[in-house]
Amino acid sequence: MLQFLLGFTFSTMVGMYLAQNYDIPDLARKLEEKKDLDAKKKPPSSWSRLQHYLLDIPILLFLRASLPSEPKFQPQ
Repeated sequence: MLQFLLGFTFSTMVGMYLAQNYDIPDLARKLEEKKDLDAKKKPPSSWSRLQHYLLDIPILLFLRASLPSEPKFQPQ
């Protein structure tokens, strides 16, 4: 128990020291800047939208093929 408390206290002190003495990047601000840059991008052209849909077709076909088929009707 004493070993746990000493380890916990030591790691807490090291964490406090690092947090006060090193410049840790502000991730929230960086994410906000990225959202602003994405919003400023021009909307996609119709050609790029078409390319996007054409790339989705094989994925959709694969997903449909991997689904189990409907049970066949078997008369009794």
